[in-house]
Amino acid sequence: MIVTSYFEVPALIEDRKEIVPAVQMGMVLQFKKDKEGALRAVDYLKRVEPPTLAEERHAYFDTKSGQPMAWSYDNENKIYVPERPDDWLSPEFRQSIADTRGKGEWTSTFKQPRQPNAGEAVPEGYAPVTIINFNRDTDRVWLDKKAGIWRIEYASKNAVDVLEPANGWTLSYVPETGYPGKTSQNRKDAEIIFGAGTSYFYAAIDGLRAVLRAHALNANGPFYVNANYEPGNRNSNIGARSCRSSVEQGSENLATPQKLMYELRAVEYSQTLDFLQAVGNGSASLSDAQKDARALHRKFSRLKPRK
Repeated sequence: MIVTSYFEVPALIEDRKEIVPAVQMGMVLQFKKDKEGALRAVDYLKRVEPPTLAEERHAYFDTKSGQPMAWSYDNENKIYVPERPDDWLSPEFRQSIADTRGKGEWTSTFKQPRQPNAGEAVPEGYAPVTIINFNRDTDRVWLDKKAGIWRIEYASKNAVDVLEPANGWTLSYVPETGYPGKTSQNRKDAEIIFGAGTSYFYAAIDGLRAVLRAHALNANGPFYVNANYEPGNRNSNIGARSCRSSVEQGSENLATPQKLMYELRAVEYSQTLDFLQAVGNGSASLSDAQKDARALHRKFSRLKPRK
């Protein structure tokens, strides 16, 4: 059995354009501290490298078929039930959220107010903002101590201008950002669309804000999006999961060196556990384990990317 701490989320592709990349997400939330307590939101970017809100939305709400999930209401149990539960794109991510109710996670997404673009119409109740999917190789977040405000520098390719809706129950999300695109003050409007995934949205109206997703103990839902915290804020109930780029799913005939190395490490880890158990109960010796390990290494070293 291969043991891994990551699960795969395939890319979101629309009209031959990659909207959200394929990634490997960490199975568990990490809660880190420094000498002042819970780690700041901005520090999780360096220590954990969390997914963007877009990657989390894609993993939680999207399906393998590409069709929106349909919901039925169970009158006896008073809950919404998905009609195609086997169609979820990432049941692992959905389960990890269900298992961490009362907790939340920082994302690599930031929200910053902006002025309307030339000719841009801003409907009543909406606010023009820029959503930034932070890339630590090109972007920077820091506290301007003189001005007393947080600032961000980012590559233009990592940002999307959107119109932020009023606080309320989310009716739609922008796929490129994962950010709510439309809300309602009536929860039932959202339940028709998202069933058990119905979730609230809350945002501050000023300043640079770190965006988090939470499954609070209250009735805000499993995908509660909160854009109220400054990058320097701390919260002991908010952690982060690691995220890294992945080989595109559905490419069974593709074997890149990176993928082979990942598989090798997973197999080595799993078989090491088996070796230790065998040695412990006397059914194998350390020399047997060493021979098998060398054979495994030779096998993987001969593998070449398939065309």
